[in-house]
Amino acid sequence: EHGVNYFDTAPVYLQGQSEAALGIALGRHPRSNYYIATKLSTANRDLGDKMLEESVKMYKRSFEHLRTDYIDYYLLHAIGGGGEEKIRRNLLDSGVLEYFKKERQAGRIRQLGFSFHGKKDAFDYLMSLHDKEVHWDFVQIQMNYADWRHASNNNTNAEHLYNELAKRNIPAIIMEPLLGGRLADLPDKLSERLKTLRPEDSIASW
Repeated sequence: EHGVNYFDTAPVYLQGQSEAALGIALGRHPRSNYYIATKLSTANRDLGDKMLEESVKMYKRSFEHLRTDYIDYYLLHAIGGGGEEKIRRNLLDSGVLEYFKKERQAGRIRQLGFSFHGKKDAFDYLMSLHDKEVHWDFVQIQMNYADWRHASNNNTNAEHLYNELAKRNIPAIIMEPLLGGRLADLPDKLSERLKTLRPEDSIASW
Protein backbone atom coordinates (compact mmCIF):
# COMPACT_ATOMS: atom_id res chain seq x y z
CA GLU A 1 0.00 0.00 0.00
CA HIS A 2 3.00 2.31 0.50
CA GLY A 3 4.79 1.37 -2.71
CA VAL A 4 7.01 -1.53 -1.64
CA ASN A 5 6.38 -4.23 -4.23
CA TYR A 6 9.46 -6.53 -4.23
CA PHE A 7 9.61 -9.17 -1.50
CA ASP A 8 12.65 -11.39 -1.03
CA THR A 9 12.30 -14.65 0.89
CA ALA A 10 13.71 -18.20 1.00
CA PRO A 11 12.67 -21.59 2.42
CA VAL A 12 15.42 -21.39 5.05
CA TYR A 13 14.68 -17.88 6.36
CA LEU A 14 12.95 -17.26 9.71
CA GLN A 15 13.52 -20.85 10.85
CA GLY A 16 11.64 -22.12 7.81
CA GLN A 17 8.58 -19.92 8.29
CA SER A 18 9.37 -16.95 6.04
CA GLU A 19 7.64 -18.11 2.84
CA ALA A 20 4.45 -19.16 4.66
CA ALA A 21 4.31 -15.84 6.56
CA LEU A 22 4.83 -13.89 3.35
CA GLY A 23 2.13 -15.91 1.58
CA ILE A 24 -0.36 -14.95 4.30
CA ALA A 25 0.69 -11.29 4.33
CA LEU A 26 0.54 -10.83 0.56
CA GLY A 27 -2.63 -12.88 0.08
CA ARG A 28 -4.79 -9.80 0.80
CA HIS A 29 -3.41 -8.01 -2.29
CA PRO A 30 -3.88 -8.74 -6.02
CA ARG A 31 -1.02 -10.95 -7.25
CA SER A 32 -0.22 -8.54 -10.10
CA ASN A 33 0.61 -5.79 -7.58
CA TYR A 34 3.84 -7.30 -6.24
CA TYR A 35 6.91 -9.35 -7.13
CA ILE A 36 8.12 -12.37 -5.17
CA ALA A 37 11.76 -13.48 -5.10
CA THR A 38 12.48 -16.82 -3.48
CA LYS A 39 15.33 -19.26 -3.63
CA LEU A 40 16.50 -22.82 -4.12
CA SER A 41 18.41 -23.33 -0.89
CA THR A 42 19.69 -26.79 -1.89
CA ALA A 43 21.92 -25.38 -4.65
CA ASN A 44 25.04 -25.09 -2.47
CA ARG A 45 24.53 -28.29 -0.43
CA ASP A 46 25.98 -31.74 -1.03
CA LEU A 47 22.97 -34.01 -1.55
CA GLY A 48 24.55 -36.46 -4.00
CA ASP A 49 22.04 -38.49 -6.01
CA LYS A 50 19.15 -36.80 -4.21
CA MET A 51 20.01 -33.30 -5.41
CA LEU A 52 17.35 -33.09 -8.13
CA GLU A 53 14.67 -34.82 -6.06
CA GLU A 54 15.20 -32.60 -3.01
CA SER A 55 15.45 -29.46 -5.13
CA VAL A 56 12.14 -30.14 -6.87
CA LYS A 57 10.48 -30.83 -3.51
CA MET A 58 11.71 -27.53 -2.09
CA TYR A 59 10.64 -25.67 -5.23
CA LYS A 60 7.10 -27.08 -5.14
CA ARG A 61 6.73 -26.32 -1.43
CA SER A 62 7.55 -22.69 -2.19
CA PHE A 63 4.44 -22.42 -4.38
CA GLU A 64 2.27 -23.87 -1.61
CA HIS A 65 3.68 -21.60 1.08
CA LEU A 66 3.59 -18.48 -1.07
CA ARG A 67 0.07 -19.25 -2.35
CA THR A 68 0.99 -18.51 -5.93
CA ASP A 69 1.17 -20.27 -9.28
CA TYR A 70 4.23 -18.40 -10.51
CA ILE A 71 7.42 -16.93 -9.03
CA ASP A 72 8.70 -13.65 -10.40
CA TYR A 73 12.38 -14.06 -9.45
CA TYR A 74 13.77 -17.50 -8.67
CA LEU A 75 17.34 -17.66 -7.38
CA LEU A 76 19.80 -20.48 -6.98
CA HIS A 77 20.75 -19.55 -3.44
CA ALA A 78 24.27 -18.46 -2.43
CA ILE A 79 26.12 -20.45 -5.07
CA GLY A 80 29.85 -19.97 -5.55
CA GLY A 81 31.34 -21.53 -2.42
CA GLY A 82 33.19 -24.65 -3.49
CA GLY A 83 34.03 -23.23 -6.90
CA GLU A 84 33.44 -24.48 -10.40
CA GLU A 85 33.54 -28.17 -9.50
CA LYS A 86 30.72 -27.88 -6.96
CA ILE A 87 28.61 -25.73 -9.27
CA ARG A 88 28.99 -28.27 -12.07
CA ARG A 89 28.18 -31.21 -9.79
CA ASN A 90 25.19 -29.65 -8.04
CA LEU A 91 23.58 -27.80 -10.92
CA LEU A 92 24.62 -29.31 -14.24
CA ASP A 93 25.43 -32.99 -13.61
CA SER A 94 22.39 -33.36 -11.32
CA GLY A 95 19.95 -32.01 -13.92
CA VAL A 96 18.85 -29.20 -11.58
CA LEU A 97 19.70 -26.35 -13.93
CA GLU A 98 17.99 -28.06 -16.87
CA TYR A 99 14.85 -28.58 -14.77
CA PHE A 100 14.62 -24.90 -13.85
CA LYS A 101 15.27 -23.77 -17.40
CA LYS A 102 12.20 -25.80 -18.39
CA GLU A 103 10.18 -24.28 -15.55
CA ARG A 104 11.11 -20.83 -16.84
CA GLN A 105 10.08 -21.85 -20.34
CA ALA A 106 6.72 -23.02 -18.94
CA GLY A 107 6.19 -19.61 -17.29
CA ARG A 108 6.12 -20.80 -13.68
CA ILE A 109 9.41 -18.95 -13.20
CA ARG A 110 9.41 -15.49 -14.79
CA GLN A 111 13.09 -14.65 -14.16
CA LEU A 112 15.85 -17.15 -13.33
CA GLY A 113 19.06 -16.09 -11.60
CA PHE A 114 21.33 -16.73 -8.63
CA SER A 115 22.70 -15.06 -5.54
CA PHE A 116 26.46 -15.17 -5.21
CA HIS A 117 29.01 -15.60 -2.44
CA GLY A 118 32.36 -16.94 -3.55
CA LYS A 119 35.66 -16.43 -5.30
CA LYS A 120 36.27 -14.77 -8.65
CA ASP A 121 36.85 -18.03 -10.58
CA ALA A 122 33.45 -19.38 -9.50
CA PHE A 123 31.69 -16.20 -10.66
CA ASP A 124 33.56 -16.21 -13.95
CA TYR A 125 32.47 -19.82 -14.50
CA LEU A 126 28.83 -18.83 -13.87
CA MET A 127 29.24 -16.06 -16.42
CA SER A 128 30.56 -18.60 -18.93
CA LEU A 129 27.37 -20.62 -18.37
CA HIS A 130 25.38 -17.52 -19.31
CA ASP A 131 27.33 -17.23 -22.52
CA LYS A 132 26.97 -20.93 -23.45
CA GLU A 133 24.24 -22.85 -21.64
CA VAL A 134 21.82 -20.69 -19.70
CA HIS A 135 20.69 -17.11 -20.01
CA TRP A 136 20.70 -15.60 -16.51
CA ASP A 137 17.87 -13.08 -16.30
CA PHE A 138 19.41 -11.36 -13.25
CA VAL A 139 22.06 -11.92 -10.56
CA GLN A 140 22.02 -10.87 -6.91
CA ILE A 141 25.35 -9.64 -5.56
CA GLN A 142 26.61 -8.15 -2.32
CA MET A 143 27.42 -4.53 -3.11
CA ASN A 144 28.21 -1.53 -0.92
CA TYR A 145 31.02 0.97 -0.58
CA ALA A 146 33.17 -1.41 1.50
CA ASP A 147 32.67 -4.50 -0.66
CA TRP A 148 33.26 -2.57 -3.88
CA ARG A 149 37.04 -3.05 -3.61
CA HIS A 150 37.55 -4.50 -0.14
CA ALA A 151 35.39 -7.64 -0.01
CA SER A 152 36.34 -10.00 2.80
CA ASN A 153 35.89 -13.63 3.80
CA ASN A 154 34.59 -15.67 0.86
CA ASN A 155 33.42 -12.73 -1.26
CA THR A 156 34.72 -11.17 -4.45
CA ASN A 157 35.02 -7.43 -4.96
CA ALA A 158 31.68 -6.06 -6.15
CA GLU A 159 33.47 -3.95 -8.74
CA HIS A 160 34.43 -7.13 -10.64
CA LEU A 161 31.01 -8.76 -10.20
CA TYR A 162 29.10 -5.69 -11.33
CA ASN A 163 31.34 -5.02 -14.32
CA GLU A 164 31.00 -8.62 -15.55
CA LEU A 165 27.22 -8.35 -15.31
CA ALA A 166 27.21 -4.97 -17.07
CA LYS A 167 29.29 -6.39 -19.94
CA ARG A 168 26.52 -8.91 -20.59
CA ASN A 169 23.57 -6.62 -19.84
CA ILE A 170 22.53 -8.86 -16.93
CA PRO A 171 20.52 -6.85 -14.36
CA ALA A 172 21.96 -6.79 -10.84
CA ILE A 173 19.86 -7.02 -7.69
CA ILE A 174 21.75 -5.66 -4.70
CA MET A 175 21.98 -7.35 -1.31
CA GLU A 176 23.65 -5.95 1.80
CA PRO A 177 23.84 -2.31 0.64
CA LEU A 178 24.61 -1.46 4.29
CA LEU A 179 26.70 -4.60 4.90
CA GLY A 180 24.21 -6.23 7.22
CA GLY A 181 23.63 -2.89 8.98
CA ARG A 182 27.28 -2.39 9.88
CA LEU A 183 27.68 0.64 7.59
CA ALA A 184 24.72 2.37 9.28
CA ASP A 185 26.07 1.72 12.78
CA LEU A 186 29.50 3.30 12.65
CA PRO A 187 31.63 4.07 15.72
CA ASP A 188 30.75 7.46 17.27
CA LYS A 189 34.05 8.99 16.17
CA LEU A 190 33.27 8.32 12.49
CA SER A 191 29.58 9.20 12.78
CA GLU A 192 30.49 12.58 14.29
CA ARG A 193 32.72 13.40 11.31
CA LEU A 194 29.88 12.68 8.88
CA LYS A 195 27.35 14.60 10.98
CA THR A 196 29.67 17.62 11.03
CA LEU A 197 29.48 17.76 7.25
CA ARG A 198 25.74 17.12 6.87
CA PRO A 199 23.96 17.25 10.25
CA GLU A 200 20.51 16.45 8.86
CA ASP A 201 21.53 13.26 7.02
CA SER A 202 21.29 9.84 8.59
CA ILE A 203 24.35 7.61 8.64
CA ALA A 204 22.51 5.10 6.45
CA SER A 205 22.06 7.78 3.78
CA TRP A 206 25.84 8.15 3.47
